[in-house]
Amino acid sequence: MKQPYTHLLPTRFFRQFLETLTNELGKEALVSILSKSALSAEIVEPQIVSRYNAATSAETYAKIQKAMRFYYGRGARGTLIRLGRLLWPRLLETASLAEKAQSHLIRTLPPTLRAKPVLELLARFLRET
Repeated sequence: MKQPYTHLLPTRFFRQFLETLTNELGKEALVSILSKSALSAEIVEPQIVSRYNAATSAETYAKIQKAMRFYYGRGARGTLIRLGRLLWPRLLETASLAEKAQSHLIRTLPPTLRAKPVLELLARFLRET
């Protein structure tokens, strides 16, 4: 029996991820990636996405990442990292003033000390609903 999906992802984050993904890969490539993984292209249609809640956003996000790993194989990691780099400025555009200030402060740290503060900031973005 399939377990209910209990993870949550803010719909705002999912929409920004989807916009970044579509802009980077193109709509046709995204549809191709989804179809190769036996997923319907409807899961990324704006009308359908607008009805998503935090649970369906998390489930669809996981399905898209799984489809990309299936399609790109070992190259998926690089593509997902590139998407993350493109998504970060979009997240900061809608961030609060305190979060933007924290982001600028993190940049002044030596690279070896940045990982934990950046992950904490990302976790704060993902906790927002």
